[in-house]
Parts: sequence; C-alpha cells; structure tokens
Amino acid sequence: MRRIILFFLSVFIIHSSFATSVYIDLPLYVNTPISINNLNLEIDSFAEIENQNTISIDKNLINHKDSLASIGNISFDGNQTQTLYGKPITFEKLLLNKTASTLEVNTNIIVEDTLQLNSGIVDLNFRTLNLGTTAYISNETDEHYITGFGSKIITQRSINNPTDDNIGGIGATITSTQNLGLTTIERVNISFTIFGLTSASRNYKITPSNNSSLDATLKLQYLTNELNGLQQSTLAVYQSLDNGSNWSLLSTNLDTLSNTITTTSMNSFKMYTFSDFTATPLPVELISFDAKNIDNQKALLQWQTASEINNDYFEIERASDDLNFTTISEKIFSKGNGSETHNYDFYDMEPLNGINYYRLKQVDLDGSFEYSDIRKVAFNSVNEAIFSSKVFPTVIKRGENLNISTSELQNHTKFLYLFAENGQLLEQVNFNGTTYSYPIDQNLQSGVYFVSLSDGNRPFSTNKIIITE
Repeated sequence: MRRIILFFLSVFIIHSSFATSVYIDLPLYVNTPISINNLNLEIDSFAEIENQNTISIDKNLINHKDSLASIGNISFDGNQTQTLYGKPITFEKLLLNKTASTLEVNTNIIVEDTLQLNSGIVDLNFRTLNLGTTAYISNETDEHYITGFGSKIITQRSINNPTDDNIGGIGATITSTQNLGLTTIERVNISFTIFGLTSASRNYKITPSNNSSLDATLKLQYLTNELNGLQQSTLAVYQSLDNGSNWSLLSTNLDTLSNTITTTSMNSFKMYTFSDFTATPLPVELISFDAKNIDNQKALLQWQTASEINNDYFEIERASDDLNFTTISEKIFSKGNGSETHNYDFYDMEPLNGINYYRLKQVDLDGSFEYSDIRKVAFNSVNEAIFSSKVFPTVIKRGENLNISTSELQNHTKFLYLFAENGQLLEQVNFNGTTYSYPIDQNLQSGVYFVSLSDGNRPFSTNKIIITE
C-alpha cells in the first residue's frame, strides 16, 4: 500500500489519485484547516495530533494506536458511507458535515468537547460514545442524529440545583432544587415489549448519587424515526424500577412540536422509555381461582396470580342465583406488585344451603376492577355436600366401564342418570361411596350421550360422553 506521511504545517489540501491513505506516525501540530480528499486517514502508534483547526476527511479514519489522548478536531465530510474503526479513539471535537449517507462507528469513542451534527447520521453500531464530564451533543434532529441498535451514549457529571439543563445534550433535561451530586446518564438504543407493544428505540437511565426527595422535573426527548410505528399523539413515558423487566406508566405532558415529554414532581430517577399510553396492563394475571367445600361446613376460595401491576386489593363475592352477588369478604390487599407468583385464600364460614356461586373481584389502584369466572359449590340440607365430580373417559367403547369419582361424604347416596342425545332417559342407577364404575351396555348405539349425577334432590354435574364401537 502506498501512503503519504504528513508531519509538516504547510499542507492545506491533500489529494491523491494513486495512494489509499494519509498515514500519520509522528507528532503533528495543525494550525490551519486541512482537507484530506479521497484518502483514508490512518494513525499509527507514534502519532500525536494537536490541532487548533480542523482536519476534514471524506473517507475512513483508522486508528492503530493503543493509547491516544486525543486526535483533536475531525470533520467527516464525505457523501458516501464512511467508517471509523480500529482502536478506541478520543476526539476533542467531532463534526459531522456529510452531504449524504452515514458515518459508521466500529470502535468505542470519547468526545471531550463537542459532537456537532450539522448533516448526516452517526451509526454507533453496538458501540459506546462517552461524553465524559464536559462534552456536549449539538444540533441533533430528525435529519441528523445518532443511531445504532444496542449502542450507548453515556455521560457522568456533577449536577447541582439544575434548571432546565439538557445534560450533555443527551436529551434528558433536568430541573431540581436539590443537589444530585455525581450523576451518570445513559441513553441506549434498544426497544422493549411493554404490554404487547414495542417501545421506542430510545431509553434513558439516570443514576444520581443523591436519588431521593428530588422534587424534580424531567423532560425527555425522542426522535420520530425511533418510534417503531408508535403514534406521536399517544406517546407517554414509562418507568422501570428493575432495569426493564417491568414497566409502569407515568403521568406526563407531551409536546409534539419539540419532540419532548415532561414528567413533574419526581422524587427519584430510574429507567425510562417511550410507548403508547393506551398500552395499559391487565392489573392481574390470574393463574387459577378455585372453590371447594370443606366437610360441608365452609367453602375454601383459593387463587394464584402470575403477576400484579397496579393492583390494590381483591374481594370475594357470593350469590345464590349467579346474578345477585354481594361482597362477603373484607379487602384482601395485594401481596406485592411485580412478576412474582402470589397465592391467596379465603374461607366462607357460613355458606348458603344449596348452590353457592362465587366470583373474585380485583380492584386496581385507580378504582377500576375486573371479575373472575364464576365458581360453584353445593351444600345440602342434610349437612352433606356433593361439590365436585369427575367422569372419565369421555370417549368410551361399549362394554367398558365409565369411572365416576366424587369428593363428598361417603355415606350419602348418589344417583346416576344416562340420557340419549335427544334427552330420553335410558337408565338410572344409585351408588354410595366416592367412586363407582358404570358398565356401558353392549347394546347401545355409537353416538353422544349425557351422564348426570344427583344427590336425589338436584343434579350437581352433567357430562357429555361419546360411545364408540
């Protein structure tokens, strides 16, 4: 490879039609603007660059040096894709003046003063841009911006009594009467699934040394190209307390003219992203809700949740006719919001005689509520209950035994009725105990039948079976 070695001050424009790179391997002081046209700029292990002006390049920048304090002010000016790669690089000022296309960053970079986005796009490509304690991103808009899935922009600086301070130009503007102390702010280009919707590809994590009683206002900026199909008019900010596992909606003020959303009265800072405010969660993911008769004396209601979000409490309601429910429990408060599994139980110590219908009412923090499916438990007048049964198999051959299993007291007589599909009663038998084997008549035709179980006063289950040859 043929290279030009640059170590003097009188060059203003460097252009070559036969070489591929300008190669710097000596200390260089630049006191006048330099343009490197149609050539890569390569920095070797002995290079030191101190420039009071700007080096402009329209091709690639390659760093071979392990430790580079700073290469000064660099402007990327090409109209095609340019690449910055090699070892990590530190800039005093990094300017983007591309008339078209993208600057692809394939190494971590540090900016000490300014990242000026005049035109073009910076693709960080899973890399980190570190703004240190002083640098600032200037002029980021929907036309010229920083992107790159999985990439991170980070800054750390002391923030004391900030007033409308866009920290490092990163897009997080903070106002607070308190001293936050040394604060780390990260902006990451990654999306989350929040209640079934994909969030915007921008989230912020703010970690102050003092992170309590801040009474702060936080204004977060977004770009429309990061919204992943979300509508601007319904955008809101969501907060996560566990690094993105669970999210809750914040009360916010949207300004679509400035692409910002503001949240006030914040006592602490966590992690934030943007999604649709209509992506409201089900307060509770209910795994099960069961009702059981306990010795014909009381009903046991048990339920299990897989997750609870904004849940306040539960109530048990009961009815005798599956229509007119009344509340029979006190408030049973949530055991904790989050994705953990929780188990609950409640005893109805005075069940009604006959069929008791139960349902679970779940109430969330804003007062809205939902009901579970209805469960039935039977108590009879002779203080013996038939409250559950199982009939199996449901597909059976002629001559085989149909198994009946019940969970009531053994000394109570049960009745089994076999009906044809048209409702004709074909046979009635009675049995005692909790199990019974009913032989299927060899002369029955193949088809659908119904088996009904009763305590002699009322049926307590009806099951469809299919008889085959």
